[in-house]
This record gives sequence, structure tokens and C-alpha cells, in this order.
Amino acid sequence: QKYAGYAQVPRPGLNMSAKADCAYLLPKHLYPPKPKVGRVSTRTQAVSKMRETWPEGKPTFVDTLGSNFNDTLSLKRFNTEQMTIQTKVDLEAKTARNRQKAEDDGSERLAQLREQRTVTKGRFFATRPPYNPAEIRDKEELRDRKVNPQKWAKADADLLADKQMVDKRRRDRYIMYFVEKEAQ
Repeated sequence: QKYAGYAQVPRPGLNMSAKADCAYLLPKHLYPPKPKVGRVSTRTQAVSKMRETWPEGKPTFVDTLGSNFNDTLSLKRFNTEQMTIQTKVDLEAKTARNRQKAEDDGSERLAQLREQRTVTKGRFFATRPPYNPAEIRDKEELRDRKVNPQKWAKADADLLADKQMVDKRRRDRYIMYFVEKEAQ
């Protein structure tokens, strides 16, 4: 068996065309097929679809499925309610009643839960919310001032120097204002 190393592997040719997508020449079977462009539709009038009309007579079981909004309703009870629906108007009325009942029941349930809720204010000596970002930042800064006093002494000195320079620039720029202010 002969060793086929890197030197023996055939290399693709270079594509010398300036408009070429790829710098290498590949065999024809490796290029993707060119897209076939067909005739573009020139229809100007929109196709109108007729809506499906409601079938006359009693609504089917599938039609009445969306009329109830109770998650825990049994199929037996649903079937007895479905038997009372005879027309489209009955179905719309039943759907509206059930939707209203579902909305009302939800608010009543929440009101009952609010009444049952126990008051936890002041328990465990907690009178405020536990996570106030400003208070947490201040506590951490106080702790860091105790741990790194040299760092904070330098930071305080830099802040004081910065404030003095701002006051000096302000005084130099608006000298008449400060002269009048001192004269008063």
C-alpha cells in the first residue's frame, strides 16, 4: 500500500474570475443547482373566500365545546347543559353567561383568599421589606469602611479635592456672581 500524504491529495484549482463567489474551482457536481425562476403571478383581483355559514338546526357537540369556561366541569354535567342548547342564539347566550360567571367567580375566590390571609406585619421583628437596595448598599459601604479604612480615606480625600476644584472652576467662571454674593 502506498502512503497518500498531504502532497498527494489533489487540490482545487483557483477561480480567476473577478465576479466569482468562491475563490476555488470546484467540480460541477459540487455546485448547488441554479434556482429556476418561473412566471410571476399578475393577478390584481383578490380571491374572496365565502365564510362558512352556520348550519341550520341544533348545534353539534363540537360547536358547544367552547361555551363553558369551567376547568373542572365533568363531561356528564356538560352533556346535560349541552342538551338545553337548541339554536345558535342559545349557544351565544350560554357562552356569554358562562364567561360572565367565570369572571365573577374568579374575583369572589380572590376576595375570599384575601380575607383568609393572615397579617404578617411585625412578625419576627420585620417591619419593612427586606430588600431595599439603598439600605443594603449603605450597610455594605459601612462594613467596607471598617475593613478598608486606608482605601476609604483616599477615596474621601479624592472626593473632597474634586469638590474643591469644582468650586474653584465655578468661582473663576462666574466671578461677578460670587463678588455680588459676598458683598451682600
